[in-house]
Amino acid sequence: MTVKVSRGLRTDSETTTVKAYADEYNIAPLTATMPVTLFSLNLKEITEDYQIPTFVWFKRSDVWNYNNLPENVYTMPIATGEQIRGNTNQREIYEETSAWIKELYEINPESHFNLYYNDYYAYGWLDATIANGIPAENYDVTLLSDGSASLVYFNENFTADDEQYTTRYNEMLADYTALKEQVAEKGYYKEDDSSFVIDAGELREYAYVMAKEEENVYWWLTATRNAIYDINNVSEGETQKKTDVTALEGTGKIVSKSLSTSFNAMDEEQKAVVKNLFNFDGSYFAQAESEGKQAMIILGTWQTYEYNFESYVDATMAYYGNEDYVYYYKGHPRNPTQTVDGKMEYLNELGLTDVDSTIPAELFFFYFPDLLVCTGYDSSTYGSLNDAQSGALWNITKSSLESSGKAYKDNIDACFSIASSANDQYGSFVNSENETVLIEETKSTDIYLYDTVERTLIHLVYTDGVYQEAV
Repeated sequence: MTVKVSRGLRTDSETTTVKAYADEYNIAPLTATMPVTLFSLNLKEITEDYQIPTFVWFKRSDVWNYNNLPENVYTMPIATGEQIRGNTNQREIYEETSAWIKELYEINPESHFNLYYNDYYAYGWLDATIANGIPAENYDVTLLSDGSASLVYFNENFTADDEQYTTRYNEMLADYTALKEQVAEKGYYKEDDSSFVIDAGELREYAYVMAKEEENVYWWLTATRNAIYDINNVSEGETQKKTDVTALEGTGKIVSKSLSTSFNAMDEEQKAVVKNLFNFDGSYFAQAESEGKQAMIILGTWQTYEYNFESYVDATMAYYGNEDYVYYYKGHPRNPTQTVDGKMEYLNELGLTDVDSTIPAELFFFYFPDLLVCTGYDSSTYGSLNDAQSGALWNITKSSLESSGKAYKDNIDACFSIASSANDQYGSFVNSENETVLIEETKSTDIYLYDTVERTLIHLVYTDGVYQEAV
């Protein structure tokens, strides 16, 4: 029988059972945005120049243009076009992927599987391998960073102190060892099953343990080692974490792959491949380009967390003005604008032009490096931007930013938060009846107050220990 395997989405017309297999596979059932972006920017490396058959299934809909898949890259044949194009349940993706890997292994026990999972939902790889009884020599696992959460959990579990680090590590290792035995015995590893020594949702905290203990598990991070430990300030009694992490970096078990570094490492041909994958529309910023202005991207977040959105939009436009900028909105991929009732009309009323929320924000700045400036809610996106591309942060005070330890804090122009009339430094300038936005410049002591009712912006300077209105 001749079987034709086509790139793009599967269309269902006739079902025929065929045992088709390869000697090696890349399989990527990926959730969220950062892992997909990291996978995409390193696709040529992952596929060994498109020689390894590579199969993807992304939880978020329409992340890629599946009509533009490169050679030897496919959507998973177990998924229908509807499943690929829709926001499929993560459990469904993991369970069907696990069953398919088991089937492929049974067809050819010599096959090797290169598996890519989001480190925040790492449990899927154990369900696909250990639960299926697949020997470790038959697979490699790469855990792709979900973003800042990767290192938040690492640093919550491991302080710099050698004694605490060693004690906590051994505790986690004991639990992880017991977990693998449970998974092998039960033949599955699912969410919402309290019988496991480590709940599937808690396994995200064990990415470092897995990378350190398993010869075939790798951890790709998007941050530098400074986020793991301060290499310039390691004192006596605080060296073990540095020693261990440095060793894992040296063997390639922990890899720092910032998005900007990955993008800049691509040649022009590969940049074009990735651009086509993400369905870029060159007309997104046509108005800004035609008017000779920059495009100010208002970066959204989850719909439920877009606090004070309208106030911050108005204040941003008042602060930056219209002479140099055209304003756009880039929503979070979790809540594409077209899926939120009335959102498009609302944005238009505010003077914002919507751009495709399904495309990772970083890619816009990579492909339009001199055109765009980012302002909005805090996001790991800022970690991939340079000083010229970074505008203001919303819903954060200057003092909070300064104490945050964010690697990009020095790039930020200003911090936007809601002002208080009770503040002893600037409160006398705030009308307690009106919501007012406080704008704190990061590179000076100057502040601005935007009254959202009166739609007025006043500039205050710090002189002789008090704030006074600028002349």
